[in-house]
Amino acid sequence: MPFPRIKLSLGVSFAGVLGWTLICFLFWLLLSWSWDAQHLATGIVCVFILGIIWKELLPRSYLPLSAFPLLALYLLTLAWEVLKANFEVALVVLSPHLPIAPAFIRARVPVSSPAGRVALANSITLTPGTLTVDVADDAFLIHVLNGNKRVNLAEWPLTRLIRSLEGRAKA
Repeated sequence: MPFPRIKLSLGVSFAGVLGWTLICFLFWLLLSWSWDAQHLATGIVCVFILGIIWKELLPRSYLPLSAFPLLALYLLTLAWEVLKANFEVALVVLSPHLPIAPAFIRARVPVSSPAGRVALANSITLTPGTLTVDVADDAFLIHVLNGNKRVNLAEWPLTRLIRSLEGRAKA
């Protein structure tokens, strides 16, 4: 009886691993901000080991170059939403009556891909005054600072941008 074959590939190509390794190495250089031999060698060794260990965590889809302007728009919109929410939270904190009504709300997830759900959940959590507590198959449990405000994720500009990015992702 022959031995069964073990599939070693996790759906990630060597070029994909090499690309992510290069991106991580560039990020290492940016963080260390040192160009001597010791830092370069340490960065190469660490990134190489992490590339081997975390191979199964690499994304299975990618965005084409034509989607990068949309990604930049998403990041700028996220920064704007965070800034707006910071001012709203500051006004609440500085108000003498603290007009808050903390609540948990359940909101339907208007995105379909796992990466889109992660991006949306993180966008909600990064926005001050909100926190994604639980992610179910079709809904998020979100803690909000003011439960009296209506939450409609489908109408949020970040959700629309994430859906557009989902449409451009290549498998």
